[in-house]
This record gives sequence, structure tokens and C-alpha cells, in this order.
Amino acid sequence: MTQFGTGKVDFKAVFARLKAAGFNGPIMVEGVKVGATPEETTTSARANREFLERAMSAI
Repeated sequence: MTQFGTGKVDFKAVFARLKAAGFNGPIMVEGVKVGATPEETTTSARANREFLERAMSAI
């Protein structure tokens, strides 16, 4: 699995499309790059969360 923002999904476009359609519900995006240690996995999950927060705040 890749880090959010490094793959093919244009998260900003997806979120913008949902907003334009009037969607106002919860969104769940699941995915985390599993690291060699629990700390690496936590760092990966945190980076994904921060990426999504930035993407959503931009729309």
C-alpha cells in the first residue's frame, strides 16, 4: 500500500465532487502502509490523516 497522495487517487477532486453534490455525511477512508515496526505503521497512519485533513481543508 502506498501513502496517500503518492498513488493514483485524486483525493481533493473526490472530496470536491462530493461537496458539490451536496454530500454532508461522514467519510471513512481506510488505508495504512504497514511498516517494519509498530512505530513506522503509526507514523504512516498519522501522515495519511494529516494528508486527508489538508486535502479536505483545501475545498
